[in-house]
Amino acid sequence: MFAVFATEIDAEDPLRGLSAGERPDPDAPNGWTTVTVKAASLNHHDLWSLRGVGLSHDRLPM
Repeated sequence: MFAVFATEIDAEDPLRGLSAGERPDPDAPNGWTTVTVKAASLNHHDLWSLRGVGLSHDRLPM
């Protein structure tokens, strides 16, 4: 699937930590389903996470 995901943390330029590309399709557990996302956005909390606030390098890619 095509996705935009966080690959690194950069306190000075948080958007530099985003990458776009192919990722493996997720597996849905029994009783769950997957959805197709047509649009998404970033909010202020996402930018803080990309700066490294509350998110460590070992949790990437995210």
